Amino acid sequence: MLGLAARPAIGSFQDRRIEVQPASGSRIEALPGGIVTVSMRVSNRSTTAVRLESSVILPPGWRSLRKETPYELAPGASDIRLISFAVPGETPADQYEIRYTVTDQAAPTTAAEASVTVVITAVRQLELRLLDLPRYIIAGDRYSGTFVITNRGNVRSKIRLVAKSGANFVVRLDSSVVELRPNEAREIRALVQTDPEAIQKVQDVLEIHAIREGESAIAARASGAVEVVPRVSGLEDAYVRFPLQLRVRAAGEQTTRGVQVEFTGSGALGEGRQDRFDLLVRTPDIQPRSILGQRDEYRISYLSDQYEIYVGDRNYSLSPLTEYNRYAFGGGGKATLGRFTLGGFYNETRFLRPRQKEYAGFLSYRPVEGSEVALNYLGKPDLTKSDIVTVRTLLRPIRSSEVDFEYGRASAGSIIDKAYAARVAGREPWIAYEARYVRAGPRYTGYFKDLEFKTLSLNVMPWRNFRIEGYFRDEKRNLERDTSLFLAPRERYYQVGAGYSDLLAVYYRFSHQDDLLPKPKYRRDEEMVQVRMGHTFPSFGLIANADFGTTRDTVAGKDYPFQRYTVFSSFRPTDGSSIGMSVEYSKDQNIFTDEVQKRLSGSLSAWLMLGRQTQLIMTAYGSRVPDSIRQSYYLLDLTLEHTFSFGHRLALRGRQSEFTPTTDGKDLAYALEYSIPLGVPLSRMRTIGQLRGRVVDVETGRGLANVLIYATGFTAITDRDGEFSFPSLKPDKYYIQMDMASIGLNRVPSQPMPREVTIQGGEEARLDLGVVRGAVISGTVLIYGTRDTVEVDSARTITVEIGGHPNVILELSNSLESHRRLSDNRGRFTFSGVRPGRWVLQVLEGNLPANHYIERESFEVELMPGGTQQALFKILPRKRRIQIVQEGGVLQETKAADRRRPVTVPARPPTSPPARLQPERAVAVRPQVPPVQPTPVRT
Repeated sequence: MLGLAARPAIGSFQDRRIEVQPASGSRIEALPGGIVTVSMRVSNRSTTAVRLESSVILPPGWRSLRKETPYELAPGASDIRLISFAVPGETPADQYEIRYTVTDQAAPTTAAEASVTVVITAVRQLELRLLDLPRYIIAGDRYSGTFVITNRGNVRSKIRLVAKSGANFVVRLDSSVVELRPNEAREIRALVQTDPEAIQKVQDVLEIHAIREGESAIAARASGAVEVVPRVSGLEDAYVRFPLQLRVRAAGEQTTRGVQVEFTGSGALGEGRQDRFDLLVRTPDIQPRSILGQRDEYRISYLSDQYEIYVGDRNYSLSPLTEYNRYAFGGGGKATLGRFTLGGFYNETRFLRPRQKEYAGFLSYRPVEGSEVALNYLGKPDLTKSDIVTVRTLLRPIRSSEVDFEYGRASAGSIIDKAYAARVAGREPWIAYEARYVRAGPRYTGYFKDLEFKTLSLNVMPWRNFRIEGYFRDEKRNLERDTSLFLAPRERYYQVGAGYSDLLAVYYRFSHQDDLLPKPKYRRDEEMVQVRMGHTFPSFGLIANADFGTTRDTVAGKDYPFQRYTVFSSFRPTDGSSIGMSVEYSKDQNIFTDEVQKRLSGSLSAWLMLGRQTQLIMTAYGSRVPDSIRQSYYLLDLTLEHTFSFGHRLALRGRQSEFTPTTDGKDLAYALEYSIPLGVPLSRMRTIGQLRGRVVDVETGRGLANVLIYATGFTAITDRDGEFSFPSLKPDKYYIQMDMASIGLNRVPSQPMPREVTIQGGEEARLDLGVVRGAVISGTVLIYGTRDTVEVDSARTITVEIGGHPNVILELSNSLESHRRLSDNRGRFTFSGVRPGRWVLQVLEGNLPANHYIERESFEVELMPGGTQQALFKILPRKRRIQIVQEGGVLQETKAADRRRPVTVPARPPTSPPARLQPERAVAVRPQVPPVQPTPVRT
């Protein structure tokens, strides 16, 4: 193992008088970020008491939780010393040595040491996230969504990707199966063909599931929503139509070929659109004739708020301990009555021989929101008839968490066996976890049989862009070690990884495969370390991986080292194209022949839009093994699709592969598919109204195309002349609004929005909307003060600007609408995107300081399209008057905001001249405020 090879050798020693040994075992396992406690037994073998000093040597970065202090040990006595330390969260998976040393204070040369090995375990994890998805798309157009799948573990995984459209549109993935090395990422592009006949806005949820090879559980998922807006300009349909698609597919391979017809559709059957009917008929089966052909399939289903009925080929599921996911032909359904739901199904396999049958039923009860209790039954009449009954409980004790328990009992004649299943999962912004346990006895006849496995996955983000991921799996089969089954396999995985963003990550994996029979037929260990580096730019990404590991055959006693180097890049030169390339070199040793094998492989994928309606998808892959037995393989897959303006679609696909050495030569497969959308009328609309209109540029008089119009839950898109239409609106009041992002930069509606329209049943209403360039009015609120100036023989007060005044409330209004702003800390304000016309700008609340007033409180402005105007509000100080009474009177100061009480002034002698007072700062006084006369006072 690389971690051990890179570590210096650590020796341990014992003095004859002092002995140290691990008391809790010399090897323990721990998780990164945890606290570990180790016990050491210290013994005094001498005949005298000793005073010992101890020290703990930890790996770099590890932190001890207690301080070592000297202690005494009597002759022949022993003591247990506890060592506690914290393992850093970023510790890579490896084996680490913890050393504990004791020394006699009286004789420093007398010392003893012992060590303990701490094993940090490994985890594996998949991550799938949405990268890019349009906000809305016009019905009938094709949109693409880009997802990124990342192998956050340290084990190479082959992953199957499944795409699903919430509106049941046709979804095509550029790669349905990918193989990722640890911490490798791959872009996945999903192309969705929307329904051109849609007459209602659809919220389409595009969801991608990632499933590891050999597993049925979903390992990761991601989704995004797109608004599919119908372009119904000038069209009207008085019928409820079922959206049916007809596809004719011709496929061939070498000298064989076949033709296939497919009808598929999904939609509502009534005017209320509260139900859904699904149909799929595909025949005949041409998959044996071409790898690009498909199996025949027949399926119909009906779904409403309370009921669901289905018949045909599909995946049938009940619960983990009964039937998890079985593809067969049959029928079933369920009904929801208040808090109760009951249902069942019957099916029979079509492609397995001999055919297998099963029937099932269930009853569930939801006592509170988020919890459920269910009783399940599954019967299998084939071979030995068996009956399975399980009780399942689903709970959500806290937000973003789920607890799932199930107990099952199976009986086949007089043979009875049991099974248990438990799952705990949760997700928070900084942590995601899932733990699962399943045990099914050897004679249990459910989905799981003669199996016990435990899994634990953990994903922690303690800081932004930094992550720690772990995974554990332990699986056993042939629980009773029945030698007639030849094998009793056990498989264990330990994985752990840590990384910072996409820049750097390190992962470790340990895998153990074993035969638990008395005479095992195999026993292998594999451990690997991966270092990953990469960076993603707006239109370019580069990732490089280096894998180093060893496969160890413990039965044969041989080690087989391997190494692997990979470089992956993606490039998106335009919005309508993307290119991906990868190169991989590996070197390993065959565990059966001991031969060293080298392998070089590469892939190239491209997606290119040839115009608006045509796209080209290309995938090329090649590999070569230049050893004693030379092997090479290449694959080229091309798909060309075109969607006609009337909604029909034509697709041509070809695939060629070659493997050498072989006598078959090149394998060539091809397929041609033509799709025709059909709208089957079901019933006539009884009470509907229509709304038509046009969006025009008021300044030029031209209509605006591709403007998104909202009508209280309904949407439409204007055509090239600016016309829009809502052909099916129920009688009611509707509020019409334009999407501001779609009308253009610096444009505003010429009328106040939203506009109210009343729709009458069977009638047509019209509403024309105008768009004009918006105007801008900005300004400043300035505050002024006074300052005294002294001249040669006099003094005077002048008005000076102090600066902008903050927190002033300003209102811009006309007879129909108003807008308000607050001045900033420099007194500035701006009204942008204002509809042209006559407006009044005024101060509502000035937050004025004492003895100040607003020079002009309002302005009337005329705004032109695209125009800009400035406004200035001045806050000025008020002037104050001072009167002096000579012969014993009253000194009075008059202000508009404050009237002071009179003050008595003693009279001066008549021979003395009057005192000269310097005037105070002048304060402006409104004319309508009369001065207060002084009141005489007797002297």
